Amino acid sequence: MISLKTNNFSLKNRLLIQLSIIAAILSIIIFVGIRTLVTQTLTTTQDGLLKASVNSIVEGVRVGNNDIYLIWPFETFSTLGRLGEDRIFYRLDKNNEFLIGYNKFPKSKIYGNLSKPSFKTINYKEKNIRTVSVKHLFTIKGKPTEIYITVGQTQNFQFNILKDVTTNIFVIVFIFFIISIFLSFITTSLALRPVNLLAKEVKERGPHDLQEVKYPSPKELKPLLNSLNGFIKRLQNSLKKTEIFIAEAAHHIKTPLTVVKSESELALRKSKTPENRVHLRNIIRSVDQTSRSSIQLLEHAMVMYRAEKKQRELCEVNQIIKKIADNYKPAANLRDINIKLNLLTDYNIEILLDRILLEVTLRNLIDNAIKYSPIEENIIIKSIINNNKYIILIENISLNMDKINKNQLVKRFSRGKNHKNIIGTGLGLAIVTEAVQALKGKFNIKIENKKKLITSILLPLK
Repeated sequence: MISLKTNNFSLKNRLLIQLSIIAAILSIIIFVGIRTLVTQTLTTTQDGLLKASVNSIVEGVRVGNNDIYLIWPFETFSTLGRLGEDRIFYRLDKNNEFLIGYNKFPKSKIYGNLSKPSFKTINYKEKNIRTVSVKHLFTIKGKPTEIYITVGQTQNFQFNILKDVTTNIFVIVFIFFIISIFLSFITTSLALRPVNLLAKEVKERGPHDLQEVKYPSPKELKPLLNSLNGFIKRLQNSLKKTEIFIAEAAHHIKTPLTVVKSESELALRKSKTPENRVHLRNIIRSVDQTSRSSIQLLEHAMVMYRAEKKQRELCEVNQIIKKIADNYKPAANLRDINIKLNLLTDYNIEILLDRILLEVTLRNLIDNAIKYSPIEENIIIKSIINNNKYIILIENISLNMDKINKNQLVKRFSRGKNHKNIIGTGLGLAIVTEAVQALKGKFNIKIENKKKLITSILLPLK
């Protein structure tokens, strides 16, 4: 036997949390990626301006009279100075000799050339400075001379732009994250919708509906659906064996009971002593009770069986009611009880249902009405249509109805407190309840003025 730990954490919440974590990771990746791309773009732009400034300086270097002259590119440095409040640093060196610029500005260790300058970010005076370094070869006095040029610029403007862009990126990514959470919730709900629909399909079934679940489920739910149908089939076989056993047992009990009753009645007619006659009457009464129990056990097994099969046909309900009422009139006449019919006669009502289940229901209700009604009373059977339902009402007078628990009456082997000296098993209304449920209808019990009992069957017309 496999022991499973109870886990009340829903599958929907699990999927939602997993998708939320994925959305958060994607949001972080997008935020970092865009910010890195913007930083690289700003750095590349600044590098381009610094490279242009270095090229302008090199173009302004002149050699004459065996010396070096510099025409300072004011326009280039003016353009660099417009970028916010950034400061510009520069220095020029000839071989290892300082020529012009900021003497304390650090000299670069690596120099490139005009086609491929060397770029570097350094810290100078507690500020990040982006520098470009190149070396260029000049000929002075017939000798090759290297001029080392380094230009640097602070990154305040870049920092301010990056700060604004970062704020905007954060807002965009946050909105993306919220939308992702919302879409994750919708996706999770749609993904679990087949499971919920399958659960609803099973939940809406009646208590005795053990038919195979035929639901167009996705491929992933096929194993669950097959397991569920396999379980239903095993349960159906188990219940069928139980019902067959009960029916056979009731049938086998009924036959010898008939013999016992016949012999007891014969002995009663031949008996001469009052004591023996009392004993024989008790025996006959008990046999009738047991025989009735076996009959209702057979009816109950038959109701359970037909509830699963759902053998429906178009039935003229009025004709069925008349037929059952006529069959019980001889039994009612023995107690001077009159059965009155007040049925809808304007038009014939045909309903798609199981005829046998409806007949079993009516027989048990009319039989109860006859048993519990006082002598010389009336039993009224009505039919009406209301809210697209065909309603059958059976009214009769019964004593001590104020002591009746209506909920208790519909339970198996349960009888009311007014059953003294009345043969019964307590199965009748239980059979009625289960039969009406199998007919997709509703069964109600109503008591008026503590003595009038009204039982009603509500059957859907469609």
